[in-house]
Amino acid sequence: MIEQAMDTVEPVVFTFARNEIIVRENERLDEADYEALSQLNLLRNIDNSGPILARAFLASVLATIITGFFIARFERNLFENSRFLILLAVIFLIVLAGLRLAIATEQVYIFPTAALAMLFVSIRGSHVALIASLSLALLAGLTTNNSLEIATLVAAGGMAGTLTLQRIERLNSFFMAGVIVGLTNTIIVTVFYLGGGSYGATADLIVLVILGLFNGILAAAVSIAGMYVVTQLFNLPTSLKLSDLSQPTQPLLQRLLREAPGTYQHSLQVGNLSEQAALAIGANAELVRVAALYHDIGKMANPAFFTENQQFGGGNPHDVLDDPYRSANIIISHITIGEEMARQYRLPHRFRDFICEHHGTTQVYVFYRQAINLAGGDESAVDIADFTNPGPRPQSRETAIMMLADSCEAAVRSTGPTSKQQISEIIQQIIDDKMRTGQLDDSGLTLGDIKTIRHVFVEMLQAVFHPRINYQVAASKHSQTPPALPAVRVSLPEGSRTTQEINTLRDEERPTDPRKTLTTRAAVETEMVGTPKPEERQTDSDDEDDDKPLPEVPALPRTGEYRSAGNASNGKGNSTNHPEKPATEDEEANR
Repeated sequence: MIEQAMDTVEPVVFTFARNEIIVRENERLDEADYEALSQLNLLRNIDNSGPILARAFLASVLATIITGFFIARFERNLFENSRFLILLAVIFLIVLAGLRLAIATEQVYIFPTAALAMLFVSIRGSHVALIASLSLALLAGLTTNNSLEIATLVAAGGMAGTLTLQRIERLNSFFMAGVIVGLTNTIIVTVFYLGGGSYGATADLIVLVILGLFNGILAAAVSIAGMYVVTQLFNLPTSLKLSDLSQPTQPLLQRLLREAPGTYQHSLQVGNLSEQAALAIGANAELVRVAALYHDIGKMANPAFFTENQQFGGGNPHDVLDDPYRSANIIISHITIGEEMARQYRLPHRFRDFICEHHGTTQVYVFYRQAINLAGGDESAVDIADFTNPGPRPQSRETAIMMLADSCEAAVRSTGPTSKQQISEIIQQIIDDKMRTGQLDDSGLTLGDIKTIRHVFVEMLQAVFHPRINYQVAASKHSQTPPALPAVRVSLPEGSRTTQEINTLRDEERPTDPRKTLTTRAAVETEMVGTPKPEERQTDSDDEDDDKPLPEVPALPRTGEYRSAGNASNGKGNSTNHPEKPATEDEEANR
């Protein structure tokens, strides 16, 4: 039956001319298309692995070269830390592999590529995050069949995350950056969707917009999770780690507070100075502030040998020791001991740089001169290496800032200046000395940075070491008996009442209603002084009344009442009543 039915069907014949298109690229094949390709011997396996591998290799080499030149230009010291550079490369490759898998499963719009940029910002900085995002965008576009849309989507999302993530110590900053990334994604997909000529399928556009917004929030969450994992595995000074180490409840900070309280307070001041200076020049302010809390932990081994921990009247242990070599060794050893303590408490490796570099290769000059004096002034008899800190010199802007802050705070505190000019001169002298001895040569600080740092230090140290009132002396001055007031001569017109009569009148006629007080007082004062007649105001200044003694001196006006008595030159009682005014500070002090 089947064969009979097949025989009754007329065959369908398709003919193709030369160079005629049988089926277009990316179109679905039906049975007729497949048969046509098979009959024309066009169905054969073509090995494209060679060109694909060559293309991937060239693109990877190009991205590597561009990234390398960028890092050499803006992050040169990153090459000195090969382990950290390898970590960044591994994170980049993991994100690239995830993107390749998302492309294969058609989930590229939901894959959070911006998480790479936000993670790099939190562990290294915006420069590295920016070049990593652009390199990832280049490779993503090539992987998705030269898709300009995907390349733009990855690049724009990464740049938005890099530029908007500012306060990395706050977790809500990541989610705010994620929202910006999501909005950027929606704009990119909308632009390319409308450019493709699909104006009627509104549902597809809505889906892409929702995926773009969700992509940004997911990128923020993934970056926070990645930062936590990297912090725990590699002990990096990320914002999460720094926030934890800055808590006063940290065991090491608690030890420092109990065993060396003066050093603890000194570290707090150095941290504040360093933070403000770093903010002013665009350095890592959070890192230098937290690292300053731990830079002198080595002093806990011998706290009494450092002046900030010596009590008043307790004496100086160095005087009892009377050995400049041992004293210098104790002072210098706080660096090596601090580095060992940092390893013991698993502080980030970056913190050990601050501990070792905050004195650079400077000398413990006081004990060096003391050793020369003991040697009879012969400098050749004293090895300066015994009095030199092990170093190295500051290798970054952050460690150089803390070196200057540490020296300036200690010098100003020990000197006790009394004016802003003295503070400025002390700071300028310390900075000049560091520059003259080459301690800042490897730090990367510019002359403009140093000028800004100096200004910040002067302003902040002036606020800390401002002049204070000696309350004991001030109190003793006010407790002394005030000097006697000079005699006041006032001429009263004939027929005016005496002071006793006026006071009696005040007491008897004082109204119970407070609103009438001012009127009554004015009337009494007018009667006490009297209202001179017009012709009396023109009397010559040598009136004989000036030589007559006063029967009584009128009472001094109360606070807030201002009345002009007769001038000694004319002896007249011209009176001017002013409105009551509040007492000044001097009057309140003398009341």
